[in-house]
Amino acid sequence: MLALHVAFSLVFVYLLFSLDEYVTHRYLMHRMKFARWLKSKFLKRLCANHMTLHHKRGYRHTDDEPDDSLSDIMIAAAFVGLPTAPLVYYIDPITVHVAGAFAVVYSVVWWMVHLEMHRDKGWFFAKNPLFRYLERRHQQHHLYPDTQYNILLPFWDWVFCTHRVPAERLARRQRASA
Repeated sequence: MLALHVAFSLVFVYLLFSLDEYVTHRYLMHRMKFARWLKSKFLKRLCANHMTLHHKRGYRHTDDEPDDSLSDIMIAAAFVGLPTAPLVYYIDPITVHVAGAFAVVYSVVWWMVHLEMHRDKGWFFAKNPLFRYLERRHQQHHLYPDTQYNILLPFWDWVFCTHRVPAERLARRQRASA
């Protein structure tokens, strides 16, 4: 029974962290108005760095180019996600412990996947079809910055209608249905 409880907690926590990723990326890293409204120098710097360092150059980055700092992104994500911890603890203390362990794994996987997408390190998962799919989605985000905010779980892009179908795939669908 505990294993089933932990499994349900993992699904819940994955969705929760992915929502955190979506909100952090969309509203704190792409919208300067929230940083100004909160009068946060940290969020202003995070947003400016993300939009100038990360988005205003080619998709592939070299190792000597600065990029978003993992620690800055984790702090911003904690700013969004930590307020939910007391509520989750009140509902289910086991899930809070699962979330703590998952936070470490999720952060490392997110960082490795994002780094591979931009720096082409040749890591073991780079040829995996799931990674290739996620990378195509992320490339779309760089072409259309108001879309595809999630990197690891595109569910929230579909929920909030920020999922973008690449133009060539849309054209193929339209030709096939005609």
